[in-house]
This record gives sequence, structure tokens and C-alpha cells, in this order.
Amino acid sequence: APASSSVGTPFRFLSVFKWELRKGWDALLRAYFAEFDPTEPVELVLKTRPFHSSADFDGLIAQFASKHALPTRRAAVRVIDSELPLRDLPRLYALADAFVLPSRGEGWGRPHVEAMAMAVPVIATNWSGPTAYLDEEVGYPLDYTLEPVAAELNLQGHNWAEPSVTHLRALMRHVVTNPDEARARGRAARERMLTRFSPDALAEDVLRAIGTSTTRRKNK
Repeated sequence: APASSSVGTPFRFLSVFKWELRKGWDALLRAYFAEFDPTEPVELVLKTRPFHSSADFDGLIAQFASKHALPTRRAAVRVIDSELPLRDLPRLYALADAFVLPSRGEGWGRPHVEAMAMAVPVIATNWSGPTAYLDEEVGYPLDYTLEPVAAELNLQGHNWAEPSVTHLRALMRHVVTNPDEARARGRAARERMLTRFSPDALAEDVLRAIGTSTTRRKNK
């Protein structure tokens, strides 16, 4: 996609995922391309890798846009498909103004909490793992409906979250037009990670659980 023609640093969305339907990359592209045009100072950075898919991500994006009749001239997208050492990940998150991942299901969501630990506001589907730590005080929960898993995945009888593209467009526009609020939620997200989900905080939780279990056994 062509780069933004606007002068200055763009508002940068970051998404980190493997290229599979569960991660909602299709919903993300539909929302982003529909909401922003190439004259706006925005950029979507995709840190991804193939997962039973082609590694030609520019081609996959162009093919997807053509199939869904999305604009020929599109807002800027940059793909990072090289492996990054763990020590370089903080620099990647530090470049982002917002993290966005409209996935259809997560066990936990490591990129979500990595972004939050770096004080980056997160837009993510309000279902499964992220509901343990993401709310409107620290980020932007995304509406969804529960629907059957895509037939090609052969998981008949299972449901997953179908993210609302309309709401995703609204949230992405909102953080662009309200950057101070977004930064404030990002700072609150970092504080939550430090106080409730840091290694020290989790160790204290484990010790309390062990102590409670020991006390119960003694009282039997």
C-alpha cells in the first residue's frame, strides 16, 4: 500500500500475530482500510509470520483488498516478517501509538500484555484471555458476537468471537482523534501490569495460594 502523503510522524498502530484466521487479521484490514484513507497520517505496522500460509504478505494483503473491493489506494501498511530478538521487542512497542488485535480467541494474549507493559493503549476483542486484564480503564475492549468457527478449520460445534468491524473502526478513529486519552489509558495499563501481573506480583499470588492451601489442610 502507498505511504501516507501527509507530512510528519504518523499515528502508528501495531499488531503482533501469526498469520492465521483466528488472529482476526482480516477484520483488522477491513476496518483499517475502510476507516482511513492514504492522505491521513496513519500507519499500520504488522509484525507477523506465516502459519500454514504464504510468506508473501504484501501479496496476501493486496489479494484480500481486491477480493473484498477495498480501496485501490489504501492507507499505509508496513509488514515486519523477520524474527526479532527478545531484546528488540521493547523498541518495537515503543514505536507504537496504539496496539490493535481483533482476534477471535486467545489463551492469554502475550502481545497484549507486552504492549500494556510498555504503556501502549490496547484495542482487543473483549473475549477469552484478555478479559482477565483489559477493560475501559486501561484500554479499549472491542465488541463481538459469538459465531461458529470457520468451516475450513474443521471444528464443528465450536464457537469463537467474531469482532465487530464497525466498532473496530470507531475505536481506531477514536484513539487517533483522542491521543491524550489513549496515552493516559496506556499509562494505566502499565501500572496494572506492574502491580497485578509482574513476576513479583504473581509470585505473591502463588505464595498466598500455597499458604491458603496449607492452612486448609492443617484445619482438616
